[in-house]
Amino acid sequence: MRKYSVCVCMATYNGINYIKSQIDSILPQLSARDEMVISDDGSTDGTLEFLKELEVKYNNVKVVKGPSKGADANFFSLIRRASKDIVFISDQDDIWSNTKIDDVCTVFAENPDALVVLHEDTIRYEEKGIELPCTPLRHGFLINLVKSSYSGHRMAFRKSFCEKIGPVDSRCMSYDQYLGLVAEKNKCTVFLNKKLDVHIMHGRNITRTLPIGQKIKLRWNLIQCMLA
Repeated sequence: MRKYSVCVCMATYNGINYIKSQIDSILPQLSARDEMVISDDGSTDGTLEFLKELEVKYNNVKVVKGPSKGADANFFSLIRRASKDIVFISDQDDIWSNTKIDDVCTVFAENPDALVVLHEDTIRYEEKGIELPCTPLRHGFLINLVKSSYSGHRMAFRKSFCEKIGPVDSRCMSYDQYLGLVAEKNKCTVFLNKKLDVHIMHGRNITRTLPIGQKIKLRWNLIQCMLA
């Protein structure tokens, strides 16, 4: 039996074309003591209706209303709601390995001082029909400020890590990079060199390549949030 209970935090917005496959890859890994909290930020494509049906069918699935302030605010609000031992972050349009939760929890059990586990993944470019390896896992505050290894969908952390996050405001426009910088500042991350999900790029992802000016602004805002 797995040592830890887990909470999977998923943020959704108009993801009906992909969310069913993602849900199907996660739910079989959850036990009765686990939970999945899904925060929908105002979907209009049938996503919310699908989630409500799911909530009725499964006792450990809870659907909540998002803050309607963008994906980063949605994920931060989700993290605050988590009440289990280990918190997993989930996008709405990836596919998890069927051993992801057990593999990550095993790393936590073997490393009692670790607060964060970061694993590898595969990136699938749907329109091009190709798969590429993920950004390399790298330690270092400055390195991860310039180019972050901490994509939310490949992160998990102990509930106690939430105490280190502190207050955030609207300047923090990259929740996962911010969490990664907090982890690097506290030197509490263990890397798991195993590909445990497929991150699907389909042209409608929230993640976008920013112009250089916006990249500089984003990193300056992250530093300000870290110092707040």
